[in-house]
Amino acid sequence: MRPRKIAWELWRVEIRAARKRRAKRFGGGCSGGESLVAASTLIDTGAILALLDRSDRWHEACVGTFRQLQLPLRTSEAVLTELFHLVGDARAEMEAAWKFVRSGALLLGAIEDGELGSVRSLMSRKWGRPMGFAEATLVYRA
Repeated sequence: MRPRKIAWELWRVEIRAARKRRAKRFGGGCSGGESLVAASTLIDTGAILALLDRSDRWHEACVGTFRQLQLPLRTSEAVLTELFHLVGDARAEMEAAWKFVRSGALLLGAIEDGELGSVRSLMSRKWGRPMGFAEATLVYRA
């Protein structure tokens, strides 16, 4: 079995268990994949890739952290764009990424046209390292 397929199987079990814990805690399940509580934790491209790829040097650390978090995790459209770009054209890896994205573990937040100026401002700050668009959308949402 391929490493990402194995990782997906592990995450499917973890996501299912987290949904059951959330349903028990808040008195029922969620319809349509919507959360009963607002997502409070952000997830970036690197963490998603590490979760899906057992050979990633950050995989174990991300797995341990993911198990402790309340789902869903917030992310942005820009993060998903970056994720699928980095996953590349390999069908199995792309499908594993789609399964994770559609599993209910993520809550997608959009950046509206009127918010782009604030995102640009974040990217323009000189913090010793340039901030990319995907990261800036998460910082703005935080």
